Amino acid sequence: MVIGPLNASGVDVVLRATTIGAALRATAIDVDLAGRPVLRGVDFAVASGEFVVVIGPNGAGKSTLARVLAGVLRPDAGRVMLGGDDLAMLSPLRAAVRCAYLPQGATLAWPLTVERLVGLGRLPHLAPFSRIGTADRAAIEDAMVRADVLALRDRVATELSGGERARAFLARALAVGADVLIADEPLAALDPGHALAVVDLLRAEAARGVAVVAVMHELTLAARAADRLVLLDGGRVVAGGPPAAVLDAATLARVYGVTAWHGAADGEPLIVPLRRNR
Repeated sequence: MVIGPLNASGVDVVLRATTIGAALRATAIDVDLAGRPVLRGVDFAVASGEFVVVIGPNGAGKSTLARVLAGVLRPDAGRVMLGGDDLAMLSPLRAAVRCAYLPQGATLAWPLTVERLVGLGRLPHLAPFSRIGTADRAAIEDAMVRADVLALRDRVATELSGGERARAFLARALAVGADVLIADEPLAALDPGHALAVVDLLRAEAARGVAVVAVMHELTLAARAADRLVLLDGGRVVAGGPPAAVLDAATLARVYGVTAWHGAADGEPLIVPLRRNR
């Protein structure tokens, strides 16, 4: 299905994944936090095998939307459908098996090794008092390889650098083996090489058929990676569609208040903010 035309406010009238086959779909989401409106009338959808990146300025509601989509935060209005099921009607355990969530700035209070931290991703699959089995061990190993933390498996996670710890938490989310992966700021604290590796990893997850949603601030990497961008501003969706259509000069000036240079290198888009508009 092709992205639909834009209405007067620049919002897609038709989103690609709002069909019955959407892996995850949110409709008319409202969220108030501490008496302040954070999300208003947000519609969102992602299909299996699609990589959707949520962008927007600070305070736009991106992390709140990620929490709603993951079932961590219940909206004040609206509904989230995970496949054909109402997310609010699923048990937390069942939801966790089907939707993996990497929160922004994830922290760890206990001195677990990286391997044990990644193994926490398999807990939703285990019956009470059961032990990790062969399939679980294989999933843990595979997740550590893909997130490039295999060499850190015996290190204590609380003693890692910020970037190493971020990759370990990503491996935990991958170990779930869910049909939907939601990653809030997965590139935070990563050096350029690992940031590119994580972008490629998330693209590979989508290629495997996983519905991938990521919150990002890095516009060039978002433009390079995403099948589709969803731009939030002031708690509302103000644009959505292919990266080139969303990240045009007029939109960046209106939403971010910046003048940016657009170019390309080796066939990949480049977006460089040059100055803040007065």
